[in-house]
Amino acid sequence: MNGISKAKIIIGIIAVLAALWIIDKIPFSQKIDQTINADIYKDGAVIGETSVYMNGSKTRYIFREDSFVGEFRISSVKQTNIDDLQTEIRWRKDVNFQRISHFYKGDISPSDERGIAYHMLISKDMKDFAILTTEQEIIATSEMAYQLCVNHLSYDGDGKMTISGIDGELILK
Repeated sequence: MNGISKAKIIIGIIAVLAALWIIDKIPFSQKIDQTINADIYKDGAVIGETSVYMNGSKTRYIFREDSFVGEFRISSVKQTNIDDLQTEIRWRKDVNFQRISHFYKGDISPSDERGIAYHMLISKDMKDFAILTTEQEIIATSEMAYQLCVNHLSYDGDGKMTISGIDGELILK
């Protein structure tokens, strides 16, 4: 084999596979500490303003879903304003909406117990988003985010969420 032994080829393949495995395990973390203002929509009209405070760590992996873990407090949703409440947001690779979960003193609780639906739209930089509340309101940072949410996500108030028309247009950039 032109001076390359089978052992060297096998060692090379193992080294490449080991490097890929290690790279997949290394997170690229970014500290997030920001407050974003948003409008509150109900029945197609803006009925107020709120702010969302985010403080935590956004982690990016090369071959896995991005995630955020930390505080995600919506000033107009009192159930999200609890000390020691941690939120996890996962940017799913296979669909264009994100999953939001809450952890409080070791217990995982459904988001609807915290006043919000369990799926949301949020940009990778976490500055543009739309989220449904259990009060049938939409909290959105832009008209585009609101329109995407109202056209594709719905929450029936019984813990059931409907997602329709999922395609590339749902991605907030």
